[in-house]
Amino acid sequence: MNDAVEEFIATVSDVAGSAEDISRSRTASDLCKPLPNRIDERIDHAKLKNYKRDYKQERATSLARGEAPNNAARKRARRSMEAEGKVKPFDGKDVDHVVPLSKVVL
Repeated sequence: MNDAVEEFIATVSDVAGSAEDISRSRTASDLCKPLPNRIDERIDHAKLKNYKRDYKQERATSLARGEAPNNAARKRARRSMEAEGKVKPFDGKDVDHVVPLSKVVL
């Protein structure tokens, strides 16, 4: 197995118990139900050893969600504020919109 996968399994098993314990304690009908929320924090894949991002999958996901128009609007607003001198490149400030992007029909 891949080292990153083994590290992920070790992290999950520390929180939820071993896979054998979980499979013995649950019946077939229980396996169809979602697990209880034992893991409150999401696993940070960047901290896993040998983890490589799948940029192709990330792009496909963002296109499927329709994030491109909102991203373009954010960049447009940022560039206009930079032109007016209200913000500087890479200053870490968020540029707010008069009408929130969630309310705009694009």
